[in-house]
Amino acid sequence: MGERQRRVRTLPWMEEARGFAAKRGGQAAELVKSLSKRPGDFVALHNLGVLAFEARSVPLSLQLLKRAAQLTPANAMCHGTLAAALELSGDREGAQRELNTALRLAPGCAEPLYNFAVALRHKRHLREAASCFERALKMDSGHLGALNNLGLTCLDAGNVERAVSCFEEVLRRRPGTVMAMVNLSSALNKQGKAKESEQLLRKALEIEPENPDALNNLANLLIVDNRLVEALEVARRAVAAGPRHAESHIALGTALSRLGRLEEALPFLKRALDLDPQSTECHQAMLFNRHYWDGMDAYALAAEHRRWAECFAPPLYKGRRYRNVPDPERRLRIGFVSADFRTHPVSFFLAPIFELHDRDQVELVCYASGKEDGMTSRLKCNVPLWRRIDELDDPALDKQIEDDGIDILVDLAGHTAGGRLAVFARKPAPVEMTWLGYFNTTGVEAIDYILVDPIVAPPHEKPPFVEKLLCFEGCYLAYQPPAYAPAVNASPFLTNGYVTYGCFNAISKLAKPVLETWGEILRQNPTARLALKDRAFDHVYAREKYTDYFGGLGIDTARLILLGQTTPGDTLAAWQQIDIALDPFPYNGGTTTCEALAMGVPVVTLHGNKFVSRVGTTILANAGLPELISNTREEYIFKAVELGRSLDGLAELRKTMRDILGRSTLWDVAGFTRKMEHGYREIWRRWCQTQRG
Repeated sequence: MGERQRRVRTLPWMEEARGFAAKRGGQAAELVKSLSKRPGDFVALHNLGVLAFEARSVPLSLQLLKRAAQLTPANAMCHGTLAAALELSGDREGAQRELNTALRLAPGCAEPLYNFAVALRHKRHLREAASCFERALKMDSGHLGALNNLGLTCLDAGNVERAVSCFEEVLRRRPGTVMAMVNLSSALNKQGKAKESEQLLRKALEIEPENPDALNNLANLLIVDNRLVEALEVARRAVAAGPRHAESHIALGTALSRLGRLEEALPFLKRALDLDPQSTECHQAMLFNRHYWDGMDAYALAAEHRRWAECFAPPLYKGRRYRNVPDPERRLRIGFVSADFRTHPVSFFLAPIFELHDRDQVELVCYASGKEDGMTSRLKCNVPLWRRIDELDDPALDKQIEDDGIDILVDLAGHTAGGRLAVFARKPAPVEMTWLGYFNTTGVEAIDYILVDPIVAPPHEKPPFVEKLLCFEGCYLAYQPPAYAPAVNASPFLTNGYVTYGCFNAISKLAKPVLETWGEILRQNPTARLALKDRAFDHVYAREKYTDYFGGLGIDTARLILLGQTTPGDTLAAWQQIDIALDPFPYNGGTTTCEALAMGVPVVTLHGNKFVSRVGTTILANAGLPELISNTREEYIFKAVELGRSLDGLAELRKTMRDILGRSTLWDVAGFTRKMEHGYREIWRRWCQTQRG
């Protein structure tokens, strides 16, 4: 007995299987228990391998399925699932070999193709996945799983109409199928039919009130629609209904974060990552939200970004050859990749530069996804080649960029929604850089440069970036007020009789240390008011939370002004109510700070220890207002209070602010555009030098 137990303990997969079962529970635990007694049980090996595959525990899945295939080499299903697991592992040759074996053993069976297609979809080989689902349906037209997943693949690829038809066909064949209703709802939402999408989700929840997918999707829809209190309630139900459902934990964490409850959000985001460590969405949600907390320095953040890239954007370009002519002085094709070519901060900064670029030096190409609006039209006017990439998976987009002959490819998203960093990992252009859309390293080895300035990346510090520095003197961005910006009014304290501090940044940036600091400013200036503006304040729950919080700090809640969501033009006009802006920390404002200054409102900022907490510093320094920069929390409070007491100086600063800005580096968009062109040329010449000989 002792000898047999030692043999069982030394099986290479058993300990990993036990760990998997301990997390998974249920059927996985029963299968491991069975295998502990009979390690050669083919059925248990195969079924546990399938569970591991579905959970994306690929190494364990491979060990189990390979063992099962050895025990029963004539079982087509086992070879088919093994093919899928090999595809997930990156072994394309082995995957194809196992798939061919499965199809040879059972030429009319759709299941091996179906499983293989699921793996292809997970790897975002969307065209191949769609083709395999189509082949599976030809073998078995009644395979509703293949039809549903074909719809999901089409949805991932941006072919929304085809996705809708797939989900509608599932529902025609099997009315009341909740998962198809949930998926159809997602497709309708992508078509801009948010009302119909919500109605369908609520109908699905009438059938299955605690379906975690339906609850999760409804929570996300409510978050987008700014119904944050209801979203929070629905997300809590989703987590309760699916405690192992990672996406629901992300939704709950997001809802809490949007409501400013950062400390409560973090555990749910961490839990999502624990539940699905193979999910890029879980990792990126955690990466993005870590910027809101002050407890992680730039180097620890960089390490987290590197770990993400190792998992989801490993270097796939080694040995790649380019057809680009290595002429250092020729006209360059610059490609920009973004899901934010619309009314969005990225485009606010980008549009004036596109308009001022020297067409003899650069030709612009945009790779766009996501929504379009009036800002999109403005951008398109200055871009000769505009490509929609919603329907292109990573290999297809990689090929398109290469075929377009892009010399320098620019990432404008980083780890924000719609980013395509996995494509950058393939390096379809000889030179790649990241800029503007993300205040940190991407972690992606293939991206050559990150555009910075000497304030956000001081030369005396070791750079906490994977990318090399493309460092501009002055600021790493330039701002041009929009044409709809209203005139600067006289200081509102002249009419009100009191000073109004304000912050129009998202309340997700307002952690407890920020609010406590602002409470101290109000205590030291006892007649002052504080105005906060965020879409969350359209709801009574968020308003009550903040009035209660400041009340707990001993601040009369009548001194708190809470403003909701408005149009961009009305947001600029709202600054006419504010005397002094307070920049949050450690996640500073960017666009918000520029807009406040443009409306004559001075901004007090706190200089921090990483890119995201130095944005306020570089904006103010390059606006010609270094006296508004603080190095400690105490100095921040002192400057905000003193500025609020120096009423004559405050009124004069408001009058002269646009004159100051007009002479500043920050507003020199033409000069910045020339810097951009010089920067492109510099990094292009460096690449050309590597091609000599």
